[in-house]
Amino acid sequence: MLSKRLYLLRGPRTWSEAFTLIETLVVIAVLAIIGGVIFGGCGCLCRTADIAITLDDDEDTKYTLRGSDGGGTQYRINATTDEGIEVFVIHDSWGQRNSADLYRQLKRGKTYDVKVRGFRSGWMSRFRNIIQIYGEVKR
Repeated sequence: MLSKRLYLLRGPRTWSEAFTLIETLVVIAVLAIIGGVIFGGCGCLCRTADIAITLDDDEDTKYTLRGSDGGGTQYRINATTDEGIEVFVIHDSWGQRNSADLYRQLKRGKTYDVKVRGFRSGWMSRFRNIIQIYGEVKR
């Protein structure tokens, strides 16, 4: 038992021990990165918030997604929130296949209570996704 503890303290003595240790650390690092992307990203993607948005009079943009983005259509809208102007997307995602219906409900210049999922990241070109419209806010 003492010899195992000493081995951990002293580190590898030969190149083969060092190489095995480096291989192990590389595999652990790669698995941690993959797990962080999959599960950490899922934590961000699954983060939801209920907010009020006011649609700006700007033109909305419709994108056709291909390849790694999973295909389908994505609508990008400009809206004002309590935090300022933000670009949101409305697109099909896990468990949600009604993005065109949601987009059709929104009218320019109106304020809506909505549920959004995800996060905004400029360098990853990610936007929060509007997943539910509770209704128009009467002012």
